[in-house]
Amino acid sequence: MVPIKIKRLTFSEILGLLVAGVGMLLSSCAELGSRKHFQVPDQLPLLQIVVPLDSSFQTKTAPSGASQSAQLLMGLMVPVTEDGYCLTAAHNLGKGDAMKLFESQIGQHQYGSSYTLVDAKENNRPPFLRMKRGSNWIVTADKKGNLASHRFVSSEGGSRRVKMMLPELDPSQFQVFKSHADQRDAVLCVRLREIKVWPEDDLALVKVPFATPSHFPLCGRQTAEGEPVMMVINPGLHPGTINHVTRRIAWPTDLDLPLKFATFDPMSLVGLEISEEGDSGGPVINREGELVGLFMASGKAKDSYCVDLAVGIQKGPILDAIEKSRKTASGFSRAGIK
Repeated sequence: MVPIKIKRLTFSEILGLLVAGVGMLLSSCAELGSRKHFQVPDQLPLLQIVVPLDSSFQTKTAPSGASQSAQLLMGLMVPVTEDGYCLTAAHNLGKGDAMKLFESQIGQHQYGSSYTLVDAKENNRPPFLRMKRGSNWIVTADKKGNLASHRFVSSEGGSRRVKMMLPELDPSQFQVFKSHADQRDAVLCVRLREIKVWPEDDLALVKVPFATPSHFPLCGRQTAEGEPVMMVINPGLHPGTINHVTRRIAWPTDLDLPLKFATFDPMSLVGLEISEEGDSGGPVINREGELVGLFMASGKAKDSYCVDLAVGIQKGPILDAIEKSRKTASGFSRAGIK
């Protein structure tokens, strides 16, 4: 063994090293907390999902005296392709094993079909129905016009009108609808098409009947523990900054979730205790702007620290489901089925 000579440092040299070390630490923290280090598209790929808690939206004609209102739940979904395929939390659709976590919030209500908010004006950014914090996260939509009308207006939307379109619109029908001048100022709810649900992972793949050129690409690698990521929350709930920086941490062993994560991996993030009901389905991205996870809920670990829970995205199973859906749609088209 070769003896090592240790140089005795002066006080000024020790102080200089401490200053340099603190500077590096602060630089690292600033880099972690800075959104400018993340590649995010100018138009944030984010849509709002709207789900009625009863069957009012499924009724084309209503019997005399029947109630024409519905309680609505809001969540988020994330476009992942140019042709309208989106990911969301399965419990946003009222499906999946995670629904057991939300029984205390929604009771025994039956979920209806799912919709997304769109603006009929050309090239407009997606609208977000704004909700009050607290107990008002469930809003009410009432029939507008005669009993046979398919249009609804939200009582919690402020001055914004929200018209509920019952039929599932294909892309050509959607373009025709947008061309009607009397509807161009309206915010519409267009029905989603369910493609695949992974119930044990709280993940769902859905399709909207319009193009989504602004989307997050799927990440092909697993996010490392300690890696900085960005989580996006609901603009309808949170004023100001909605994309905050966090990082992946070890999965808490004392969290009791009704999920097995059979296909995908659980992801836990440093919790900021700012999430609200309605943030579910929000994207978690890495610095390259790739989708690495979808927000599910927030929880408390045994030592009382807050943790944000997400489902980690794996590219293969999602792309397989999208490709199968495209082939099925292509087969319908060749057979003359619209």
